[in-house]
Amino acid sequence: MIGISSEECCVRELRCAMADLQHRAQEYCGMALFYNGNFDQHPERGLVKQQFTRARVKEFKGNSGIGVVADYRQPM
Repeated sequence: MIGISSEECCVRELRCAMADLQHRAQEYCGMALFYNGNFDQHPERGLVKQQFTRARVKEFKGNSGIGVVADYRQPM
């Protein structure tokens, strides 16, 4: 699990940190982002780099976020 808080968008950094933490045996990943007073959750099954592609995370917004990688489904 990793958390990032910034004055600017931190989604790219969160994705990179999650990918660094994930082992091949870990089948689940997810991130919860905070932006403009709202939380946005993205739980997924699969590897971080497959589920959170660079093109996909460009659409995400968040200046704070929590990322999780696990070998079993985690509640978000």
